[in-house]
Amino acid sequence: MRGKGRMGTMTPQLAYSMNGLNFQRVFHRPFLCGNDPSLVALTGTKCPMVWPGSVRRDADGSLVLHTVCCGFDHGGFYRANRDTWIVAWRLREDGFVRLVSEDPSKDSVIGTRDTLWRGGELRVNLACRGQATVAVFAPTKPGGLLAPVPGYGHADCEPFTGDSTRWTPTWRGGSLEAFKGRRIAFELRFRDGEAYSLAGNMTPMMWVQVQQYEEACVDPTRPGW
Repeated sequence: MRGKGRMGTMTPQLAYSMNGLNFQRVFHRPFLCGNDPSLVALTGTKCPMVWPGSVRRDADGSLVLHTVCCGFDHGGFYRANRDTWIVAWRLREDGFVRLVSEDPSKDSVIGTRDTLWRGGELRVNLACRGQATVAVFAPTKPGGLLAPVPGYGHADCEPFTGDSTRWTPTWRGGSLEAFKGRRIAFELRFRDGEAYSLAGNMTPMMWVQVQQYEEACVDPTRPGW
């Protein structure tokens, strides 16, 4: 066992949870990487060991992560030259994962699955050099397929250009309060940009949940799930 724990590395990965008990990894690759060019420029070496210690929200809404970064492998603490640093990383709010336009000259389109809309307004986190709009889809009859809603199409949406973590789309047809308690979906269309998230008071539904809700009024939210 003399060599146990020697020459290993440790990289933090991004994980998420729906209940605070079970976690899943988004990507099986480092979220904070010891080979990051800015970190190498700061320390003068690659850091195979990165240990996140704390996370806090700054006054501007960004997230600051403090990490311990080491220039040696796991088990190498006996070295006389202890290359270790405390490094701060700054992330934009809700900027962990993004979808980027493949062709800046063409519209990019993202559609959500069916959701149970519980009221309030939609918030979109994106940055785009071109214009962005959102369309609302709803069933024409219970259990039916989703179709564009008149007054809530892309042509009815006030277009957005810029960088915002909380863009609230508005439509000629009115607010989303009209859809409270109904099944709807959204289609985001943007050009030359990056989309981070669509957020609101909604519950995503699989098709069985859609049938249970619309035929038997079974709420898709389960306590502890």
